[in-house]
Amino acid sequence: MKESKWIDQIWSELQSTLQKLLTLDSFTLSLPCVVVKEDKAVIETNLSSLASHLNASAALSSPELTTFSDLASRHTYEEAFEILINGSEGEIFAERWDEAQKDIQNGCFCSIADVVRAIGTAREGFERKPRSLLVVVETKEGLEVLLVNSRCEL
Repeated sequence: MKESKWIDQIWSELQSTLQKLLTLDSFTLSLPCVVVKEDKAVIETNLSSLASHLNASAALSSPELTTFSDLASRHTYEEAFEILINGSEGEIFAERWDEAQKDIQNGCFCSIADVVRAIGTAREGFERKPRSLLVVVETKEGLEVLLVNSRCEL
């Protein structure tokens, strides 16, 4: 599909979902949102189903992997791994690491924490004037979390 035709199609779908959002009185997990998959498939869903459409990993949100990410931001990747694997909780870290690697091999590239942050963004969008729709776009680098409202023009 040509890029401009795809953009027109997605904009039409976003407007349709945005109209549904505008009719709602309160923020709930049944709020509509849109996921744009890496293959450009556009999926209208709701916040309670967001994690399943994004194939989110619970292991990537584990305290052990969060600690790893924090350490890796201050040390090299290898140093952070060595610190944790040789620490008092090394066995638990190794289990979570293996779970996360399996999830990644199965196509997960976001965590439950990423989904929770996206839901927080959806709440912000719901409270805006004009109200904004959560659109989550999968990319090779991860997730792009966007808010789109009726004033946007493509």
